[in-house]
Amino acid sequence: MGSGLRLVEQVTDRLTKARAAAAGAATGAWFGLIVGLFTTGPTWFGLILGGLLIDAAWGAVFGFAGHAATRDAATSPRRRT
Repeated sequence: MGSGLRLVEQVTDRLTKARAAAAGAATGAWFGLIVGLFTTGPTWFGLILGGLLIDAAWGAVFGFAGHAATRDAATSPRRRT
């Protein structure tokens, strides 16, 4: 029992650079929202909104760049020496 087990992964769709950027933006927005919730003062709402937008933008940039860096390396032909 339990010998010769295999895990088979079925890929249903490719992750595009736009989807990677959108996922990064969503993650960044959550981070900005959480950090903004720990702020106090008269400009509380502006800090939450600003943090949410700025972190979403940076998350999109890093999501796009990270996916582009790994995707291009994985699909480029490799030379044998």
